[in-house]
Amino acid sequence: MTFYVVGKFAPCGAEYWIMSIYLPFGVAIFQVANTQFLHIATQQKRFTSAQSLDSLVHVVKHTAPDHRDGHFLRRMMRRLRSVDRLSRIVLFIGMGMAVQVCCTLRPLAQPLLTA
Repeated sequence: MTFYVVGKFAPCGAEYWIMSIYLPFGVAIFQVANTQFLHIATQQKRFTSAQSLDSLVHVVKHTAPDHRDGHFLRRMMRRLRSVDRLSRIVLFIGMGMAVQVCCTLRPLAQPLLTA
């Protein structure tokens, strides 16, 4: 809304850049907040429905990663699967935000390359 007031003094490309960055980033940050809220609500629900203390204890097996085992993409997929759900969702949203910035900056750089 502020840009419409000062839009007369800025180039049209600036309005495009602001609208194509702020709106998707706002949606992405809103999605991250909702995901964190869902994670906390799920944890609280699990704690209230537990029958005994034994059901609350999680045993996590830690194995030393073998960096020489498999191809780079297989190792990355294995690491991605080992990350908890919340971190994985935040990672994918961050990757989507990076793609959005790259897609937005490309049309702005195009006139500079042709000049």
